Amino acid sequence: MKLYNLYQSVILEEIIRAIQLNEAVSPNDIDSVLNGDPNKQGKFYYVSFKYKSNDGTISNRWVQIYQRNISTANNGLIDAYQVSRDGQDSAPSNEKSSLTGWKKFRLDRMSEIKVSNVPFYSEPKPYVSGYRADGSPIVAKLNKTGNNSPTVQSTQKIAKIGTYDYAASTKANQEREKQRAEKERQTRLQQQKQNFANRQQPAQQPVQQQIKQPVQQRTDLNNKEKEEELNNV
Repeated sequence: MKLYNLYQSVILEEIIRAIQLNEAVSPNDIDSVLNGDPNKQGKFYYVSFKYKSNDGTISNRWVQIYQRNISTANNGLIDAYQVSRDGQDSAPSNEKSSLTGWKKFRLDRMSEIKVSNVPFYSEPKPYVSGYRADGSPIVAKLNKTGNNSPTVQSTQKIAKIGTYDYAASTKANQEREKQRAEKERQTRLQQQKQNFANRQQPAQQPVQQQIKQPVQQRTDLNNKEKEEELNNV
């Protein structure tokens, strides 16, 4: 019985843990970070969260968040500069495997997001991934490409830090979306006007009938009086 209770407890803990990890970080959570401190223009804060990787391992990330995207697979993403993973960092000799550097994170794999009290005011300096034969540094590419990135279809929100700005294609998408929303608004407005006109028409008809009815009654009465006069002749 004790073994059964222990087994049941372990299963329950795993279920709770799975539920907690499946509670995706919402776009509103990210946008509140990207809005910065309303009292201090341009002041942003480091963020920590737990992240489930492709292999199922869960680790704690310490990052600076710069933008929120929608992927080509319709998943919510963020572009962030990762400072450490599980409290460890490493020289960015390889951009993909490095513990430090620009990363993309899926919102549905993030959980337990916490905003720290540690601020930052500017973009992290581009890091050097190596050196050429002449000694010049090789600067690693940043994921600051909006939906110019092959994995991103749209950039939804951005932190205005330094020269960090929307990609040209994202701006074009935003303008198209704005025009589409305005067209839908005009269509709804026209439909509302039509619905109002349709409701008014039945309400006016009884009034017209009430006006016609006394006229018809007077006409019938006059005809009856004339008929009686003819009969009396």
